[in-house]
Amino acid sequence: MGCKENPTDTNDPDNPSTQTFLVTFNPNGGEGTMEPQKFIEKKPQELTANTFSHIDSVFTGWNKQADGSGAYYINQQRIVVTSSMDLYAQWANPDGNGQPCQGIPTVKDINGNTYNTVQIGTQCWMRENLKTTQYKTDQDILVISDKNQWIDNYLGAMCYYNNDKSNAALYGALYNGYAVRTGNLCPQGWHIPSDTEWNILAQYLGGANMAGFKMKALYHWVENNANNKSSFTAYPAGVRTGFDEGSFYGMGELAAFWSSTHNAYENSARKLIWYKTALEDSYYSRSIGLSVRCVKD
Repeated sequence: MGCKENPTDTNDPDNPSTQTFLVTFNPNGGEGTMEPQKFIEKKPQELTANTFSHIDSVFTGWNKQADGSGAYYINQQRIVVTSSMDLYAQWANPDGNGQPCQGIPTVKDINGNTYNTVQIGTQCWMRENLKTTQYKTDQDILVISDKNQWIDNYLGAMCYYNNDKSNAALYGALYNGYAVRTGNLCPQGWHIPSDTEWNILAQYLGGANMAGFKMKALYHWVENNANNKSSFTAYPAGVRTGFDEGSFYGMGELAAFWSSTHNAYENSARKLIWYKTALEDSYYSRSIGLSVRCVKD
């Protein structure tokens, strides 16, 4: 009945007209061996998972240049290859290259929690997320675990991810925007950064599009695609939603930090996402729970 043959599949590896390309992996100072990977023309494919290791450093992805100045790819990134190429493993010191603030290596909150500091350009930052349960005025911060109470609340409040207080040791606590608006979360002599101060940080780190790559910690993200060069050491603490949910999400995948800048209904914030290199800006309802980083006055 006039059947018609299917057109030739240009992605078929058995088709002699289809080109293939080789991606060669270079340990770039690391140890181990990896076989070159064959890519078929126009066919998306995941890069082979890294198996190289380095005695002093953590793998942070691949680059077309050994010094990291070329095109960057995360581990197992799905890509289309248009020519054969060499990829060089990228390595980073987990602690980053930052130094403690001069004369202020640590700072304590009103609870007695101690935080390391880091000098980033002209700014002195806490290197860890806030976890105080008191305002600097000595007043207790309302701790809310029940999701309905969290949704209905319009006062300053805090919580722990999944209501598990042990998460605070690494990730800090989550605070709502009403707590931010009090201006009393950070220790004396410190404050929640404004949009301007977040922008100063981003510009010092090479611009917002790459700042996140230099801010994210090298552990606890679902996939490591950062070098923490700044020593900001942002862990993926996740968030608590507001409005009609009050649920927790994003631990391992994102970090979001409040800004003191606000409009009539929302506060500005900055966020880091596991598969992106950017420090992104956004506005959030004050009923949402985010992390807090403090900067020196």
